[in-house]
Amino acid sequence: MQVEQLSIEPELVNTWDEYDLQEHSIRVNNRHTPYKLIVRANKPVAIVTSRYKLLPNEEALKVADELALELGAVKFNEFRGRWYARTGNHVLYNRNNTQMHSLYAFNEPVQIAPDDTIQLGFSIHNSIE
Repeated sequence: MQVEQLSIEPELVNTWDEYDLQEHSIRVNNRHTPYKLIVRANKPVAIVTSRYKLLPNEEALKVADELALELGAVKFNEFRGRWYARTGNHVLYNRNNTQMHSLYAFNEPVQIAPDDTIQLGFSIHNSIE
């Protein structure tokens, strides 16, 4: 069996300079593929399908914070009362800072039983991989 030499070339298609992010289409043997390469700080982050839309985590967080404000929700770390776990921030990231989860809740508890209430809330997730 003879192994064919492959020529793999990224081709820049989009940048988010303020976040040091780039999207490159991937060409193999000078032909377009249905994939693209996500690069942050000149390091590969992921290979995704060409249908993937890159939205930096920082931009997703801006939208999430604005939405929470419009809905009257507060950031998870601003709760009053006793909680099982506390965070220093309402945003959690994975080890590589490629995925983010921002947490929000409404301050008004909802009574679900005579002696039991819950806090309703929501989370926003985003990933650059």
